[in-house]
Amino acid sequence: MTTREQLLESAFVAFLENGFNGVSLNDVIKRSGMTKGGFYHHFSSKDDLLSEVISTYFHSYIGQNIKEFSEMSGTIETRLKFVVTSMVGIQSSLKSLMPKNARMSDFLALLQEGIRKDEDLRAAYIDRQKLAYETMTTLLKEGQDKHIIRQDMPAGYLAELLNLVLKGTLFEGAMLASETLEESLETQMGRLMTVMKTEVKDK
Repeated sequence: MTTREQLLESAFVAFLENGFNGVSLNDVIKRSGMTKGGFYHHFSSKDDLLSEVISTYFHSYIGQNIKEFSEMSGTIETRLKFVVTSMVGIQSSLKSLMPKNARMSDFLALLQEGIRKDEDLRAAYIDRQKLAYETMTTLLKEGQDKHIIRQDMPAGYLAELLNLVLKGTLFEGAMLASETLEESLETQMGRLMTVMKTEVKDK
């Protein structure tokens, strides 16, 4: 592990345990075993460190999963299943680094703090959300062209609906510290697919 990675991991754990405002720069430096000079060689401030923590432990995971999703082949159902698998995978990856007493809700609070403080981080978050929406819309439009997905609603509308359901399930799982996120996501995805694959007939 490089000194930069060591600083990022120490900060990530400290922020989750005590909140961003509950951790001083000296606390992070002490945890990492670095000197102040070593810290400032890599980061200009605690806010800069937070931005890098969010980029490393959130945006990189999301970006990679969107790339993999956009390059996948297979059935519509298989590719949508990947969305569930990747969301569970992101949570598992984060949990493996989080202290035992931390919850996903602590991470969401940290993410919110980072996006609030850093315009570049906020812009990156929005860009990834847009890319995810466009990728999902393209997939659902493909499903409509193949007469798998209902055609009485625009693909973009269905992509928004899918995004909201998945985000809501993930958020609720984090708030309730649910250990059955994968099961909940699969259930909601199954219900949504039933709705999206059902044509509404004119009476």
